[in-house]
Amino acid sequence: MAFFIRKKSKRNSKKSLDFNSSSLGNDGLHRKNIEEFNIFAVSVNSLMDIKKAIELLKNGNPVLISVKKLRKQNSEKAEDFLRRLIEFASSAKLNLMGISDSYLIMTPHWINIKKMEPTSTEETLQSDIK
Repeated sequence: MAFFIRKKSKRNSKKSLDFNSSSLGNDGLHRKNIEEFNIFAVSVNSLMDIKKAIELLKNGNPVLISVKKLRKQNSEKAEDFLRRLIEFASSAKLNLMGISDSYLIMTPHWINIKKMEPTSTEETLQSDIK
């Protein structure tokens, strides 16, 4: 079963976008064959939080790690904790990407992290005009 979304363009002509409804969830978002997918967020304040994040990663879960609060309190300790996480990621062949200087996302090797390039100002202006 398929359905169509009609979108009017500037000239009042109709464009149809065909989506296969079997890949859509109840909320209209495309889904792959995954029953449930969780990303765990861990705010690192102690060594126990590092251990918790590592355990989640060992179990195959992606983890978003924040050291923002710790960095404000003790930047040296935050750097040490980040170093430990990066060493673990390297030894376990995990994917990781820093998001600013206070956040890190780590995923098992089968979950890729794809960085999107920021939209240029010109592209933003053109999309606002349409």
